[in-house]
Amino acid sequence: MASLPGSASNISNAEIAKSGVFTQHKTRDMDLDKLTAVAAQLGLSGAELREWIEREQVRQRDERAAEREEAKEAAERQQLADERQLQILQLKLKLQESA
Repeated sequence: MASLPGSASNISNAEIAKSGVFTQHKTRDMDLDKLTAVAAQLGLSGAELREWIEREQVRQRDERAAEREEAKEAAERQQLADERQLQILQLKLKLQESA
């Protein structure tokens, strides 16, 4: 990656984790004030600060969207399983009634 040392595009998640900045917070779902404070502790300012915050917000939105999608898929799987179980019970009932 061609960028200046310490620039927003040159800071990896590993470097952020090593910095100890997140010992009190998780990066996930940080509000703008917390993101700004973290970026300031990383020495970011101006355009670098804005770019880093924007990237973090996009990452957080993507994580939340993925979590919502997974929850939706899990609910659909559960609904299918419930429907199959209901069919099995209905068939068992019919068998008992016909016996």
